[in-house]
Amino acid sequence: MTQTESTIWAVMFLVLLVLLIVMGVQSCTVAPEPVTPTGTVALTATALATVTPAPTVTTRPSPTPEAACTITAPLNVRNVPSVSGAVVRTLASGEWVIIDTGQEPVTRDGYTWFALAGGGWASNHRMVCG
Repeated sequence: MTQTESTIWAVMFLVLLVLLIVMGVQSCTVAPEPVTPTGTVALTATALATVTPAPTVTTRPSPTPEAACTITAPLNVRNVPSVSGAVVRTLASGEWVIIDTGQEPVTRDGYTWFALAGGGWASNHRMVCG
């Protein structure tokens, strides 16, 4: 696992932890699972409170500073903010990303591109942020 992948996993774990705290979870137990060659990590959370999910937002808001975004469909991460940039990785539906607030968004090729905290650029057409 590369340092970038490790950083992404650490950020995703922190986002999950913050979400659990915000939603009123009283206790969270993390059951360590062996890391498989694919880099999959299993987390087990025990909730002591019933949580009612918020309504689904159908719009695609633009990321705000320090936004955590979830991917709604497979999304290519590119080395530059353009459809002609090289694909450095593909994000799967359901993955979380953090927007790099040190970079300004770029509008190009009909998309608004955002720099990701783990490196690379992604358009917001398959992200829901907030």
